[in-house]
Amino acid sequence: KQWYQRRVRGDTRVLVLGEGKSLLPSDVVVPLSPITASPDYPTLLSSIPSHPLLEKFRRYLCIVREIRYDDVSDELQKLIEQNFVEERKKDPKNVTGESLHRALVVTRLYAMSRGHRQMEVADWSDAKSLERDRMTRILSQGS
Repeated sequence: KQWYQRRVRGDTRVLVLGEGKSLLPSDVVVPLSPITASPDYPTLLSSIPSHPLLEKFRRYLCIVREIRYDDVSDELQKLIEQNFVEERKKDPKNVTGESLHRALVVTRLYAMSRGHRQMEVADWSDAKSLERDRMTRILSQGS
């Protein structure tokens, strides 16, 4: 047998849903807060949207991903910088360049999901609020 190496470009987006930690590496973990204490899984699974609706979600995500997104305005860039400096003073261990990058990515995606081609102050505030909620859930799961 003879083997040849061939590079294949790939950009696979994966969403992993589960009750425990995934074996797959992930950039972000978003713990979900159950509405009921012990879900009835057959009922829960039957409530998943129908295939045509799932296909519309997939199409929406593909379209939004391709939207041309404008740069952040100078005014908002200054606000983000001020927020980052303030947050870093409060919590230098957890507020890093990586956390700023994640916040910017989440804000951009949030803005695009709302049909904005440029990030707005409200998008930044909302995304920060979503991140605080996510971190609260992560911390509450750990205790």
